[in-house]
Amino acid sequence: MNRLNIKDIDKESFSVTITDTDVGVCLKFTGDIDIEDPRPLLYSLLDELYTGIIVKELKELVYDFHELTYINSTSIGIFAKWILKLSSIEEDKRFLLRIITNKNITWQETSLPTLSYLIPGIVTIQ
Repeated sequence: MNRLNIKDIDKESFSVTITDTDVGVCLKFTGDIDIEDPRPLLYSLLDELYTGIIVKELKELVYDFHELTYINSTSIGIFAKWILKLSSIEEDKRFLLRIITNKNITWQETSLPTLSYLIPGIVTIQ
């Protein structure tokens, strides 16, 4: 179990594995997020995650999309909304968000870099 005690997600078409890093946590996404309404699942996960990171004063969150082969536009919008929430966190409690991509997956190369423009200096793309 990870330091935030958040359960992994294992659905038919995708999974999210949450592991500890030296200074935070990493969410590794695998498969295709192509469910009709991902909002309840992703909002719940991200709300629990962001709250835990702030309470434990962690310094970094990693979204590892390297093995995520597809994500629908609703899901990308959910991630964008949560990234924007970082700007409302008190400065001394803010954490960095690092997004790991796969340059061999076209949608990642075209869509994910725009997330780094939402809050420059806090969100980085690798």
